[in-house]
Amino acid sequence: MDSRSFSYVRRNLCLAILALLTVTGCAQTEYLNQGEQSGNPMARTVRADLKDEFFRVAPACVAVLPAVSVGPSSPQMATFIERAVARHLSQRVPTVIGPDQRRDLARRLTLDVSNPDDRHRFLKGARCDAFIEPQLMASSDDYFVIWSSRSIDLRLRMFQPSHAGDGDEGKLLW
Repeated sequence: MDSRSFSYVRRNLCLAILALLTVTGCAQTEYLNQGEQSGNPMARTVRADLKDEFFRVAPACVAVLPAVSVGPSSPQMATFIERAVARHLSQRVPTVIGPDQRRDLARRLTLDVSNPDDRHRFLKGARCDAFIEPQLMASSDDYFVIWSSRSIDLRLRMFQPSHAGDGDEGKLLW
């Protein structure tokens, strides 16, 4: 192969990679109901399942619980996710108790939000309606020369806990 054909192949390969990076960088976000299939394999997908209870008892205040990680993750990632969920909810719910406020309030009320019996007392003391629990299922970082991508599989569950000692899970809203 002479140098001229080699530079031609290299140029075409660079153009193909640039086109691929451009297409993946401009991927659309699809919002689907739980169970629906995406028609575009390059799209970012957001799946939601709103229960009827959400529309009957739309919460005016939501407290963000500590992020639960299914796989290995850093404490910085959990804090990042909790704050991002709080920011996202602040556009949709009138009052959001983020991670810092939750820790301060739990300390002041001497409650542990990881304890199901204390959750109802926390909401009553905070004058709040529901919790949202972020669950980090998986995360990945991909890098290639001038392109990087962080992918996070995050599950969110909004619920109203049962009264202390009731023994049930409470009302699932979202």
